[in-house]
This record gives sequence, C-alpha cells and structure tokens, in this order.
Amino acid sequence: MRHGFRFVSRMSVWQQRRFLFLTKVASFPSQQLSHIWYRRPNQTCPGGGLIRSVTFYSKDSNHSEDLEGMAHPSPPEETVFQNVIETTSKLHPNMTWRNSEFKDRLQQCVSPSDVLDLTCDYYLTVHEIRLSLCTMWITIRKMSDKLRHCERQLMFDHPAFSQLLQKALNCVEKMNKYDLAYSFSSLVQLGVSQRSQVVQTFVRTCQEKLILFDEQCLFIIMSTLAHMRESPNVAVLKEEMRLAFKNHLSMIHDVKTVYKAMPVLGADCPPDLKKELVEKILSMTDQISIHDCSEIMSAMASMNFHSAPLLSFCSQHIRENITGIPFRTLISVLYSCEQLKHRDFNLFTDISDYIAWMIHIWSNKQLILILKVFRNLKFCPTALMEVFAVEVIAKPNTLTLKSVVFTLKLYSYFNYELHERRQPFLDTLTQALDPYLPKMSQYELLNIVYAFCILGHFPVAPLEQFLQSSTKKKISNAGERLTRTTTKCFLLVFLSFVFIFLPFLSTHPLPFPAPHIIKIQDRMFQLMDLCLRLDRPPLPKTLTVPAFLLKDSLPDNSTHQCWLSQSLQTLLEDQYGTTLQNSVVVENFYVLEGIITKPVPSQPSMPEASIGPGEECSPAKSSQRIALIWAPNCVCFMTFKPLGFLAIVIRHLKILGFDQVLVLEPNLKYMSETCRIESLRRKIFPEQIRYEA
Repeated sequence: MRHGFRFVSRMSVWQQRRFLFLTKVASFPSQQLSHIWYRRPNQTCPGGGLIRSVTFYSKDSNHSEDLEGMAHPSPPEETVFQNVIETTSKLHPNMTWRNSEFKDRLQQCVSPSDVLDLTCDYYLTVHEIRLSLCTMWITIRKMSDKLRHCERQLMFDHPAFSQLLQKALNCVEKMNKYDLAYSFSSLVQLGVSQRSQVVQTFVRTCQEKLILFDEQCLFIIMSTLAHMRESPNVAVLKEEMRLAFKNHLSMIHDVKTVYKAMPVLGADCPPDLKKELVEKILSMTDQISIHDCSEIMSAMASMNFHSAPLLSFCSQHIRENITGIPFRTLISVLYSCEQLKHRDFNLFTDISDYIAWMIHIWSNKQLILILKVFRNLKFCPTALMEVFAVEVIAKPNTLTLKSVVFTLKLYSYFNYELHERRQPFLDTLTQALDPYLPKMSQYELLNIVYAFCILGHFPVAPLEQFLQSSTKKKISNAGERLTRTTTKCFLLVFLSFVFIFLPFLSTHPLPFPAPHIIKIQDRMFQLMDLCLRLDRPPLPKTLTVPAFLLKDSLPDNSTHQCWLSQSLQTLLEDQYGTTLQNSVVVENFYVLEGIITKPVPSQPSMPEASIGPGEECSPAKSSQRIALIWAPNCVCFMTFKPLGFLAIVIRHLKILGFDQVLVLEPNLKYMSETCRIESLRRKIFPEQIRYEA
C-alpha cells in the first residue's frame, strides 16, 4: 500500500531523466554534447531547495531499452553493504558524527526512493555516494519482480536521481579503488544504461586505475562485466583485465576471484591463460565448496574449456556431498556437463539416485526439467525413471497435458521397460490423454501415436481420433497448404530481396523447414503402418493407415559406410558358405549396412540365394540371417541400451527373423584394418572366438 501511494503521489511531479549514450568515451567531444541547465520551481527535494538539473542528449536510445533486456543478477557478494561499511571504516577510521548519522539513516531505508530522499538532506562525500548507490541496489534486490519494476521506474523518475549520478560523474576521478569498484557495480546492477555517460566514464576510469585494484576490487569488477553488453569500452576493459589477470594471477589467493574472472575473459582468450587459470584453481582446492564446484563448471562452460582433472575433482566433490545440494545447483552442474560434453556415469547416477530418494520434495516441473537434461545427455536415470513412473500411476490427476506428452515421449525415447508396471503406467497415460484428444492438433496426435508405437502400445482412442476421416483430410490439406505457403514465401522473398541480400544469401541461405517437416511426417506414417502390420495388435480392422498417407519414397542411403563394407568383405573371404549383401532395404523402410547369411553351426552349409532390396524372405532353417546395424549415436550413455527408433528397428527385425549385430564403436572407422576386422569377428562369429579360446 505504501509503495502504491508513493507511486501515485510522485508520478505527477517527477520527470524522467535522459543520459548521454556514447559508444566511445576515450574522449568526449564537446560538439556531441548539449548541456541544458534549467530550473523547475515546482520540483523540490524533500529537504527543501530548488533542483538544478542537467540533462544530456544524443542520437542514441534511452536507458529503458537496456532495462528491458537486462536480467537481475545477484550482487557480487551477499553482504555488500557490510563490506562497504567495513572497507570505509578501515580507510577512514576518524569518521565525523554526521557521517555516522547518515549511515544510520541509510540502513533504515527500504527502497531506492528512500535513499534518494535522504541524499537531498546532505552534501554527499565520495564515500557517501558509494554507500547510497550500494544501498539502493541492496534494497531493490530483495523485492519481487513486479515491485522491483515499479521501484526502478520510481527511481529513474525521482528528481534526485539525476543529481546523484551527476555527483558520481564529477567525483569519479577522486574515488579510491573501493569506491570505484562498488559504485560501478551498483550502477550497472541498478539498470542504468550501459551506454550512458556515467557508466562509460566509470568503465574508462576502471581502465586507468586497473593496476591499483586488489583481489576484492577485481572480483567486483569481474562480476559486473559478466552482465554487461559488448561495447568498445567494455571490450577494451576486458582485454586489459586479461593482461592484468595474467600478471597478477600468482598474487590472487581467493578461488572466487579466479572463476568469476573466467566468464569475463571469454572463450576467445588464449589457451595458455585458460590453462593457467585451471592450474590456479587446482592449487586452491582446499577453498572450493559445493557451490564453488557448480560455479567453476559453469565458468569452464562459458570459456569452452574442458579440463579433465578439474572436472573430475568437482564431480567427485559433488558426489561426496550430494545430500542437501539445492536443485538449482544440480541443474547447473548437468547443464555444464552438457555444454562441455563431459560424461561422468557415476556423477549422473548419484544425482539420479538422490533425486529419486528425495522425490517427495520436488515438484513435477522440477522433475520434468531434470529429466529433460538427462535426455539431452543420453543418460537413462534408472532410479528416477522407476520412481517417476510410480508417481504417475499414483497421482494421475496432477498431470497436465504438457507433462503427459513429455512423459510419453521420454519413456519412448529411452525405450524404458517398466516390467510389471508397464501396463498400469501406459493405461494411466492413455486415460490422462483421453480428455484432451478432441482438442489436439493433428501434429500433436501424430507425435503421441508415434510415441505409443515405439513403446509397442496401441490404445484405441488416440488411433481412432487420429485416423478418422476428418483428420485424414485435414492432414492432407494441411500438407498441401504448407507446401503452397512455402513456395509463395520463397518466391516473395526471392523477388523482393535477392538484389539487396545477394551477398548474404550466397553464404546464409534462407531456412525453409516445411519440406523437412513433411518428410518427417511421411516417415512417421510409414512407421505407424509397419507397427500395425508387423506387431499385429488386437485392433479393429478399420484402424489402418490410409494408402494416400503412405507415399512411395525411397529410403535415404547416404549414411552407408563404405569402409565397413570393405572390412566385412575381407572378413568373410575365408568363411565358407557365408554371403554378404551390402546396403539392404527391409520393408522398404529400414536401411541396413548389410545382411550376412551364414550356416547354422550345427548343420552343414550351402550358399543361399541373395535377398533383393525391399523383398521379404522367410529365414531358411539351415541358415542364419544377421542384420548389421551401424548406430554409434543411437544408444544410451554407458549402458548401450538402444534408444527409441533403434529399439523399434530391432523389434521389427526380430519379428522378420533376423539376428542383430550392432556396431556401436564410434572410433571403429579410425582403427587399423586388422583391429577393425578382429572387432567385427568377435561380434559376428562369437562361436569361433570361444572355440579358439
């Protein structure tokens, strides 16, 4: 209520101030500035006296644009105000009574407007300017997002805000290193335009006094620069800090200062500096906490630098102290592992077990979020998947449409087998989807039915809803409209902009995803038809994929591995009665690297007729057909369990009478011919290996 009255009472009086936006502040040309001094008799400070305002104008935009895109990052330290007070007391032990009174009143302020009202009652010193800016940020940081937005607007509209920034601008050269660092950080965190004269002047002054900064100042400035947009002055300051950091790295004794500097130094900093930073952190492992481990991994991800020793230490430290780690920290660790392509099976397993053990304290939104990250890592969290399925069965009413669809896609992606819980789990998902089926789009229905097909479950209601005549027509018409729209858009863009953007188009072709989406939909239709024909679920005969949705499209053979075929031919040269067919298409859909026909070990062998592409052949009783599948990226991490599409390929090949041999080694192509052939021999002829052993 109090904030509402303040907003209503002051909006009619306070006018918004503008500040100069510059791209370079190495010097300020006088012809680019227009200093307009004027008096407004209606505007008075709470302490009395008229306001003499100064406004700077330029051709650039105002500070509100920066506010819209700015996040609200945390301050460099949780106890900023206390640190400011302690630092000031150490530097100036003989404080006057007025300064002590000012600080006492400052600590009673609960909003930036209260601080600005207080500044009108005093002639501020350099240190009091710093205290005022820090207190304004501390008070606004504790507010909710909605209240913070309102208080920011009140702050910018306050007549004393321009005066405070003008005083800070005039005193910036007189500030010591602590005043400069804390004031600069507070200005940026408060949302003052990063292109304004006051902020850019602080950036320039930081460049000039960079050699004077100690660990604390470097820590504050590094944290501030991490949240600033790129500009010429910011880029120069970052480059100078790289040099300063490299020279002062041996004198830094706080691990926070090092890893806070890493995002600012950026991914383009020299590799030798990255190694020095990592070595410095490894030399201070006794200071590293759990939160520091998460921050270090995030900093390494921002630098795009993978250090196995440091990642192993952080992973081990997190595993040893995983109990009580906040959810945000766990998510941050997994995101960093994803960005760094760091795979630690033990770390992922411990996080999954911990989340499953404490599942009662997590919300569905949190569980879905962490399951998404595990899916991106291609790690199947067994413990979490089991417990989450139990929660779904026990509390179906808590599931929203998005959570049901995600759960269905997740379990189909991992091809997760729930054993005795499988049927109750699938029935629960089906029942939860039933109320939403009439409202779903055709594309959503297609994805749901496709996920059910991968799991080998064929509920009648979604299939009927999807395959009814009206849906068929809508899908067909939608595909035609999408194709026509894509063609029209292409012609329009081509005719309108080809002469303007011809150099750009030569290197950056315009994306038109419609044909790709239509191709994916066609393959999903074909797979559904295969599932209904090969799995033969007990469904009404009317539930079949119509012929007009099954387009005659040739499978893509571009992924055929020629080197693998050559190695197979060399391997089979001394195998009597064994034949090889390269790049075979089964059911006009599945593309195999090859089919090997070899005699059953217990029976004499005779060469068998070859199988033509696209033909179905029943397996001979005296021979064994082996389907060779190259799928190095279609299995779970470490467990090598086949993922969604590969799982359905294996299931259908078993129905057709094929044995499967999966070639999963991604480095097989780069092995020597002898090692490659020996690896294939162990997979295809295991009985020979056992006999030799």
